[in-house]
This record gives sequence, C-alpha cells and structure tokens, in this order.
Amino acid sequence: MLLTHGALAVVTIFLVTLATHMLINEHFLNYIHELQSEEHLKIVKEFTEFYRDGKWNREQISKSGQEMLAKGYLITLTDSQGQTLWSPQQIDPQTYRQTLEQIQARAGVYFKTVKPSLITKEYPLKSPDNLSIGKLTISYYDTYFLNEHDILFLNSLNKSLLVIAGISFLMVLLFSTRISETMGRQLGAIVEAAKEIASRRQSFRDKLIDTKISEIKELAYAIKQLEEDLREQEESNKRLTADIAHELRTPLATLQSHLEALIEGIWEPTRERLISCHEEILRMTSLVNDLEKLNKYDTGQIELNKVKFDLSSLVNNIITNFQRDFYKKKIALTFSGQPCEIIADREKIGQVVVNLLTNSLKYTPEGGEVFINVFQRGGLSHIVVNDNGIGIAKKDLPYIFDRLYRADASRARSTGGAGIGLAIVKAIVEAHQGKIQVTSEVGKGTEVIVTIPNR
Repeated sequence: MLLTHGALAVVTIFLVTLATHMLINEHFLNYIHELQSEEHLKIVKEFTEFYRDGKWNREQISKSGQEMLAKGYLITLTDSQGQTLWSPQQIDPQTYRQTLEQIQARAGVYFKTVKPSLITKEYPLKSPDNLSIGKLTISYYDTYFLNEHDILFLNSLNKSLLVIAGISFLMVLLFSTRISETMGRQLGAIVEAAKEIASRRQSFRDKLIDTKISEIKELAYAIKQLEEDLREQEESNKRLTADIAHELRTPLATLQSHLEALIEGIWEPTRERLISCHEEILRMTSLVNDLEKLNKYDTGQIELNKVKFDLSSLVNNIITNFQRDFYKKKIALTFSGQPCEIIADREKIGQVVVNLLTNSLKYTPEGGEVFINVFQRGGLSHIVVNDNGIGIAKKDLPYIFDRLYRADASRARSTGGAGIGLAIVKAIVEAHQGKIQVTSEVGKGTEVIVTIPNR
C-alpha cells in the first residue's frame, strides 16, 4: 500500500510540474496576445487613415507596411473589391526572405520551451461614414514579442520547477526505499514466525506487532489470532481424542472383564450377564452413531425433510414420553404453549427437544423444576427450556456445544452423558437457519432458547 502511495506521489509530482509549466507559458502568451490586440487596433486605425476621398494612398501603405514588417508584423491589405493593395511579398524577394528569417529566428529563441505559432487576425476597414473600404490581415509569431527579460524569467521559473520536481522525486524515492526495506524486514520476521508456528517450535512474538505500518500490524494480528485458533483447535482435538478413548474404554473394559470371566468359567453365561454385555455394545454403538451423525452435520451433509406441523403438539407428545422419568426423579415438568405451525424437519426438531429434556432431566436434582414454553413471534418459533438444576460455570459456556465437552467430567460421566447432545442440537438448529442461546448460573439453573424460522 505504501509503495503504491509512493508511485502515486511520483506521478502526481510529474503531472503538477507539467501542468504548472504549461499554465505559466499559457498565461504569458495570453498576456502577449492582449498586448498585441491593443497594438493591432492602432495599426488598423493607422491604415484606415490612408483612405481619403475614395482612394488609397499606396505610397503611405507601402512605407507603413515595410515598417510593420521590420517590427515583426506581416501585413496584407485588400480593398473592398478584394484586390491586394499591399503584402510583404511585394517588396524585394531577397529583403523579404531575410526579414522573415530574422523574425522566425527571434521567435525561435524560446522554441525549447514554447513552440512559436504564426497567429493571423483579420480586421474589416470602414470609412468615417461606416462604409466598407477593405480588409487588413495581420500575422505574427506569438513568441517574437518576448524580450530577453521575459525569456530569462520564464527559463528561470521552469528550471526552478524542474529542480523542485527532482528534489521531490528523490525524497519520495528515498522514503519509499526506506519503507520498502522496513516492510521487507518486518514481513520477513512475520514469515519466520509463521514457519516457527507451523513447526510448533514457539508461539507468535508480540514484538512483531510493534510497527507503525497498519497493514503489517493487521497481518501480524491476523497470524497471532490464527495461532491462537490453531492452538485452541489442537487442544480441542486432544481433548476429543481423550474423551473418545475414555468413552470407549469403559464399555470395552466391562466387556473384556465379563467375557474373560465367562471364558475362564468364573461366570455362568446367564441371560442377565449376556444382557449386560449387550448393553455395553449398544452404548458403544450409540456413541459411534452419534459421532458419525455429528460429522455429517459438520460437513454440511445433513438432509432436511421439511413438512408442515404444529410445534406445540410435537413438544407436548415428547413431554408425555418423558413424564414417567421426571416423575421417578420427583422433578416437576410444566409445559405451556400456543399453536405454532412451522415448516421444518419434524424428526430432527423432535431430536432437539429430546436432547434438551434429557439434559434437564440429568442435571436437575430431585425435587427440582423444569419449564418448557413454546410460542411464535415475528415469523419465528421459540422453544424455551428452563430448569433449576446444577447450572454451568461461566468459563464453560463458550464450549458446551463442542462435541464430547463436559463442564464437569466426573459428574457428566456419573450421569451417563457423552457430551454430544448439545452439539447435535446446535447443528440441527443451524441447519434450519435458526439460533440457540444458553444462559446459566452455577447452583441456580440453566435456560436454553431455540429460535427457528416458521418457514
């Protein structure tokens, strides 16, 4: 960006210098033309006086015409019939040629800066009683009338402009070079730091952000943020691997001990013991299925079979299926809702409600309360689940939608949770272009708000 600004500055200096040069020359030439206009009126008046009593005084015309030629004016006089009374060519050809060469030579003294131009102007001539008596044509080279002082001043002024432009160009060049070197060093340092991050040798150094160049500072901050995200992702992956290992280790260990006992004849292969082994297999299968399902959601492979249905009726039916479990735990389950017709995937929205109720059931102690409210507002349908359960710590709230994340591992495992339920809920809700919000306080309870469009 700064290099672009430097190039722009150089071009601007060049254009301003050129424009100033042309403007000064133009004003000077306009000044000459104004002076010549006044002089032309005097010449016109002089030649008009050569017409007396219906006749032209050719002797005075010739004499005045030669005097005008010596002053740098090429005069041509014609009468009212178009007959030429005087022109420079009427004098001796050699004299005319020499005089014209002198005029052109003097006009060309300033040629290097302003190209001399032959200016021609025509003036009608009239008698005192306003009758047309002829026409006077005056030609001259515009730069002929510049004197030595004018030429010296203009040359000095243009040289000064060139010097100023040259100095400005050098300053911009030096500034751009210095900035380029500074940017090169800082970008090189950032590249090295990025390589170190990639090889995990060290973290991004804050000193690399200490720069006055905003673009580099933004780049450095972006890489630093990327490093933090990568480290956070790496920690999440490590935690995910450990959690999967734990979730599979427990049922596998149980299966191993049961099967070894059966193989060694310590246990009889009774129905109850075989059912216990089968339950552990189902637990592992359920975990693998949930992880596979969540992976499809994450990769955008979720398919929605949208139909029209009443959300309140769906939630009420699911609550009916949960009433026995809540009754056994002595948790009061209260539902309030209004008819909410929506177009969505009924099965997947039902899974959202099931997962939310399952969490409330797990983490609400005996004698607790759970409230569910369903309503529509502004083209959106809302499912609100409140409980007065154990709550979630503030530091854990940002991670509760991560797969296999549990705020309290020991407590979650004691309740049988694998930490996938909320991750699936979030994926389904977002697939419906909806949102999910969770607020919680340890020891007071949790509120979950699911919002999805009606259509």
